[in-house]
Amino acid sequence: MGVNIDQCVDSIIEHKGPVLPKRVTLSVLESILVYLEAKIGDDTQLSFLKELRPYDFKGTDNMWNVEGEKNYALARELSHLVVQKLIIKNHWTFVELVQNVNQKQFYETEINRWELLPMECLAMPTEVI
Repeated sequence: MGVNIDQCVDSIIEHKGPVLPKRVTLSVLESILVYLEAKIGDDTQLSFLKELRPYDFKGTDNMWNVEGEKNYALARELSHLVVQKLIIKNHWTFVELVQNVNQKQFYETEINRWELLPMECLAMPTEVI
């Protein structure tokens, strides 16, 4: 039996972060995020949840492919976040970034803004809906 969108949105609101009871596909997650934004409405205490992105969730299936094509828009968005973090962390200019960054630094840069959630909340779900 699958989890419905209401349950997923309630889980996100309850944990105040990217917590789903089951793995989801990107298309289902996008529907959840649209419904979450509508449910939050003008609630200023929960408005920060409107910033959730697909890569904030562990266990999102097919995130990097959309209808058989590579999801370049999402990859660019994520790459931009990594570049910003590296520049800030290392106090680099953009030119220094280009001269000094390596694949390992790029790959190992944490971009998850939700790291303060308890680890059990961030565990990767195993069942797919």
